[in-house]
Order: sequence, then C-alpha cells, then structure tokens
Amino acid sequence: MAQFNNLALELVLVIMMNVGVGEIVSFSQTCSRYRQLVMKTEILGNARDSDLLDLPLGITLQTIDPETLFNVALDALALRHRISFADRLVSKRSDFMQFDESRPDPTPIAICHDVLLFPAYGLQALELVILSGGGHQRTISVPTPIPCFLHADIAVIENAVILAFLVGSEGSYHLHVKEISMDQATFGTQTTHVECIVPALGDLYKLRVLIRDDHACVLGTQRTQPDVRPDTSFFACNWRKKKGISSLAYIANTIDQSWDLSYSAWADFSPIGNSVLFRHNIRHHRDPHILVTELLIPDDEEMYPLDTVPVPEPTRTAINPHPFICLHEDDTSSVWLPDARVVRMDDTGNIVVDVFADHSTVDSDSDSDSEDFRAPGGVPGTVERFTIRDSTLKGLEPEVKTSRIAVKALQSGLGSRMESIRLYPNRGQRNRHRSTKPLMLLAQAPHSLSEPRWLEMILPDGFGEAYRWRDIDYFHFDVSRGRLLMLTMEGILRIQY
Repeated sequence: MAQFNNLALELVLVIMMNVGVGEIVSFSQTCSRYRQLVMKTEILGNARDSDLLDLPLGITLQTIDPETLFNVALDALALRHRISFADRLVSKRSDFMQFDESRPDPTPIAICHDVLLFPAYGLQALELVILSGGGHQRTISVPTPIPCFLHADIAVIENAVILAFLVGSEGSYHLHVKEISMDQATFGTQTTHVECIVPALGDLYKLRVLIRDDHACVLGTQRTQPDVRPDTSFFACNWRKKKGISSLAYIANTIDQSWDLSYSAWADFSPIGNSVLFRHNIRHHRDPHILVTELLIPDDEEMYPLDTVPVPEPTRTAINPHPFICLHEDDTSSVWLPDARVVRMDDTGNIVVDVFADHSTVDSDSDSDSEDFRAPGGVPGTVERFTIRDSTLKGLEPEVKTSRIAVKALQSGLGSRMESIRLYPNRGQRNRHRSTKPLMLLAQAPHSLSEPRWLEMILPDGFGEAYRWRDIDYFHFDVSRGRLLMLTMEGILRIQY
C-alpha cells in the first residue's frame, strides 16, 4: 500500500479509470487524500457501471456536482446490498402522478428511467410521460406521419430522450429517430435525426425496434423463397452519423425445420452495445430447446449514407444460434418464461445472458426438501439458469454454462400454494388479478453474477385503503434505481425502495 501511495496522482487516475462504482467508493474511504481525489475528478463519472447511478432527470454526469454524485453512488450501493442480501424490500416513499387524460389501456410501449412511452389513441402521435419529483409529470406529444404500430423504443441520453419508431405497412417501412430535449430552457424541443426506408421487412406483427446510445436497430422477417423458412431481417444505423446497413440472416446449422425461427420472442442490446441478442420464437412446444442468437452491429465504415438512392440490397449472413436445453427429459419448451431474462456483463467483460424456466408442476405431498417445490407466494422453488459467456468477438466458441439453482425459501409467512405476482428486473408485468396478491421480485443485483432468488416487496402502509388492486393494470421494477411503477387508467403510482 505504501508503494501505491507514492504513485503520482496522474497514475492513480489511470489505474482507477473504468472500475466499478463500489470499488471507487471503497477506494475513497481509505484515506482523505483519495477521498479528495474522487471528489475532485471524474473517476465516479467514468465508472464501468456509472449508468446505474440514479441522476435527477435533466442532470448529467458532466453537470452534477461531485458531492451529490458521491451521495447518489452511496444510495446505489445500499440498494444493491439490499437486493443481494435482504429477504424483503420495504418501501421508503411513494407518490401518485395523475394522467392529463384517462388512458383506456395504460400499458406503455417502453420505459426508460423515469420516462414512459405511450400510444396516443385516436391521434397520429406518440406520447412521452416524464416523471419528476414531488409527484409531478409532464407529457410531450410526438407527431407521427401515420398512426404508429407500437413498434418503438426510447433511450435517455444525458439531458434528452431519443425516440425510435417504425411506421408504414407491409413492404414499405420507415424508421424515424427523434431527439426530445429535457433541458429546462428547451424542454420538449424535437429534432429529427433519421427518416429512412428500412428494406426487407415482412410480417407487421414480427417487428422489433431498439435504440441505445448512437445506434437504432430493427429486427424483422423476410421470406425470400416460397415454402422456405423466412430469414431474419436486421437493420442497424448510427443515427448521429446518419449511416446504416441492412442484412438478411439465415440459420446455418441444422435445426428442426418445423421451428419458426426467423423472428424474435425478445431482443436486447448487449451490455457493451456492439451487438443485439435475441431469442428465436418457436412454432410449437414439443421440443425442450430455446435458441438465442447474437447479431453484431457493423462498424460505421461498413454502413451506407441513409440518403443513398436507390437503397442498397441487404447482404446475406449466416448465423448459428446458441441452443439451451431444459434439464428435465419430460420438459418441453412451454416451461420457458417468455420474457424473463437478465442481460448483463460480468467483471471480466464477458456478455452474460440468463433465461429462466418455470417447473410449476409439483406433487401435492412434496415437502420443502424436494427438488421441485414452491416457495412462499407460489413462485417456483427452483430456477433454471443458462449462461452464455460470449467470446464470439475473440473468434472462439462461446462457453455455455447450464445449471439448476434452488431458490431460498423466504420466512414471510406466505403459503406455498398462494398465488403471487412475479416481477423480473427491468421487465413489465400485466396484472391479471382482481384481489391483492403478494409481489415477488427475482432478485438479481445489477452487474452481479450472484444466484437469483425471490424476495418479497412490501407495499406502503395504507396502500389497500388508497388503491383498488383491480384498478392496477401494469407493474415495472427498475432494479438499478429501486423504483416500482404501478400503472392505472388514471395515473402512475411510483414507489421508491
């Protein structure tokens, strides 16, 4: 340690760049010299996981004062500790934000931090609802050329919301990317960055739009020959540089032809942002496999200017999906939870994907020591964990790890046969119950490879008297910020944990 203390501060800064928030906070607590170094430099802002810091809307890592940023980091670490080790999450505060008008269907198209995207029913527009402190919300209407088909996504980048949406009909689709300012002086100002044709898109209902950082991507399908399985259509563009490229990906390895593999059941950017991971949809449930594919986003030098006329034909590329297999011989693919997954990066920089299966059939006289039992709240007592440690970028075959994890039974007093509502990190969940049910969160701390487990979420005191459970339509838990959103036709209840 004495030798480290003798290093020049410039060298210490280089050593501490791009490490995690937790390591930086621990480093700052070793002595006053390093505390001042953290407080007076951009070390925290450059942390590997700085995206998990809950900054006030409109404030960026470049504009926030160091003392506030350090306190935000302490709050993030405290939340991460509770999610990792507590048996339950207890609410700290809550507020209710009423919509300007009642929404017949309050299910959002997308959620990013404290910004929600909704369709504007009856209008050629999308609506952004921005939640702020003190129970306030503001709504921004974003006009669309024709009614949008709900194929859209949002990202919050510094003090702006980036919106990507697809409009058109089969055979003619256009991607729009707009920037909406969250700055106080220019709040709501809209700038169009991209309005371009996306070639080789087929079925309207099999499209997905993703936006993150500089890139917008569209996944779809295109049938190139009759009676042949459709290809996966993949369009990627750098919206800042106004360049893009389109490709058609086909399955290279031998897989049951009865599978409808061309379009995605879900899709996410990889944590490092240079690829898209998606799970293939399947046509039937007889086979216990699911398939996950990674598509690399080409470098900007390989893309064409988006104003190129005519639009270049898509290139054809071969893909090799990674197969995951259920561990029980009598299982089928129907046990796989359709949207539950955790996509993150481990400490060594590898991409890690967890997908989950629900073995819900349990013998009525099974006890808590059996391999398949239900934990309190009726959630599965076991979770299948399938992990890809992706080394594709290194030209090596990816390591696939398969394991079955027993979930710790909670001492909550909930009956093992009682129904509950299961929430997964950063995933939405519709409410299909008319009476109050326990909320159970699959606890998985951000950037953590710890074993997942269920924990109970405690609602605020007096919740039952103030709100009717049947009026709640949608749940969403932001695991990075410890924030639960409960949406009704009248507004949004935001609960901080």
